[in-house]
This record gives sequence, structure tokens and C-alpha cells, in this order.
Amino acid sequence: MKEKVKTKRKKILRVEQKEKQEILNHIKGEIKNEILNWVKKWGAIILVVFSILAFIGFSVSVVSIYNKVVDSSSKFITDLINKQFSKPNVESTLKNVAEKEAKTIITEHVQPEIEKVKEEVNSFELFLNDYQKKYDTELSKIIQEVSFFSKRNEIIQFGERAINYGDRGAFNKLVELVDSEKNDFKETAFAEFYRVKKFYVSLNRFTDINVSYKDTEGNIMENEQIPTNILIEYLLNDNEWKIRARAAFCLRTKKEKQTIDALVDSITNDQNLDVVKESISSFEILTGYDNPDIIDGRPAIQWWEKNKSEFQLSSN
Repeated sequence: MKEKVKTKRKKILRVEQKEKQEILNHIKGEIKNEILNWVKKWGAIILVVFSILAFIGFSVSVVSIYNKVVDSSSKFITDLINKQFSKPNVESTLKNVAEKEAKTIITEHVQPEIEKVKEEVNSFELFLNDYQKKYDTELSKIIQEVSFFSKRNEIIQFGERAINYGDRGAFNKLVELVDSEKNDFKETAFAEFYRVKKFYVSLNRFTDINVSYKDTEGNIMENEQIPTNILIEYLLNDNEWKIRARAAFCLRTKKEKQTIDALVDSITNDQNLDVVKESISSFEILTGYDNPDIIDGRPAIQWWEKNKSEFQLSSN
């Protein structure tokens, strides 16, 4: 870049020297003509003056006269040159030279650099566009993977909530995914569905809980000793899920129509899987219906809706 600048400067200097030389040659011609006119105008007078001085015997050295003539000529020529350089045509010439050279520099040196920069910018834009396409493709893949794992984790969380908290709502989400015809996560949903069921097959988490009731006479009764209507009240309205589960377990000993209706209500509406499991189990014992699922009570409910009007409780 420095070499280019030096070359430009040398070229400018060459142009300026050429133009200055042309100007000086022009001025020299004018000065020569002015001097000749001056000599013609004053030559005769000088000769007369010299003759008079010689006639009257005035002593004047030729050297002194020569020096005066030289000094006067020098001043005349200097003033004339300054006058010539101050003319508008000289300023205009220099201005035209500068403008011409500026255009030449822009055309030959600046413009190519601008075009080069434009090409680099265009190339960089193409690079950015290509990178953007690749980035969008990779981003789309990442989003899909994140979405996949996010959904998969959500399904796993359904299973964990169903096991850890007896969350029936979470289990119902798994049931919906399993029953759905179009589902990319059906295998994961099935895995969690059966994991939850396996957990509830042989586990009771309320064995340390007993329900008790004190009658109007002060008698305290526990578990199966408690009257049916009181156990039903515990089953359907108590805030503690373990109390509701124990009540459902105890109701299997109460062979009454109201007991079955209460168990169906619990199977339909209770939001804790432990309670639902015990209600289904007691329903099976009282009705003799073998429900195909340990915590999905829909088959039992459907069966009851069809058979309750003709159902007779066994005395055994």
C-alpha cells in the first residue's frame, strides 16, 4: 500500500513539474517581449542621457550604470513574474491540473480498490448466506432433538408422579398416549404405563394407617368395625389419601348395595392411584367381576353400568 502511495506522489510531481514548466515558458516569452518593448521605449532616452553626461563631463562609471540597469531589470522581471503567476489563467490551469490528476488517481487507483472491496463484501455476504443456511439446518435438527427429549422426559415424569405421588392425572396422560393412534412416543408411554402398573401390583402404602370412629356413646371402633356409612364418608370425603385407601380396603367386608355405588364413585373420581387400586380390588371382591387392570377402573365401571340393575349381592 505504501509503494502505491509513493508511486501516486511521484506521478503527481511529474504532472506538476510539466505544467509548471509550461507556465514558466509562457511567462518567459511574455517577459522577453516586455523587455524588448522597454528597451525600445527607453533606449533612445538612455543614449541621450549618456551623451549629455559625457558632454558636461559628469563622471559616471559604466559598472555603476550596469549595476543600476541590472537591479532595475531584476526588480522589473520579478514583479512581472509575480504578476503573471497571479493571473486567473495560471490559477485556473493549476486547478484544472489538480482536478484532472484527482480524476486520474480515482479512476486508476481508488476505483479498483473500491471494486475490490465490493467483491470482498459480496463474497463475505455469500459466505454468510451459506453459513446461515447451514446454521438453520443444524438449528432445526437441534430443535427437533430438544423437542424429542423434552417430550420423552415429560412422559417419564408422568410415570414418576404416578408412582411417587399416586398422581392419577399423570397416569391418565400415559393412558391417552398409549391409546392414541398417532403418537411418536407410544413406546416410551407404554414403558412408563407398565412401570407404573408393576409398582402397584403388590404394594400397599397405607398398611401403617388405621381408621377409627367414636360413636355417640363414646365407643371407639377401628377399620372393619366401623359402620358402612362412616367408612363411605371416609372414602369419599377425607383429605388424607391414606385414610381413603384404608376405608376402601375395609369396605370389601360390607356386602351392601351402597358400598358398591360408593366404590364406583371412588374409582371414577378419586385422584390418588392407591385409593383407586383399593377401590377396584374391593369392587372385584364384592361383585365377582375380574377387572383386567389393577389401576384402570374403566372396564369395571362399564360392567357395572350394564349390570347394576340386575345385580344381586351374594350372601356368602
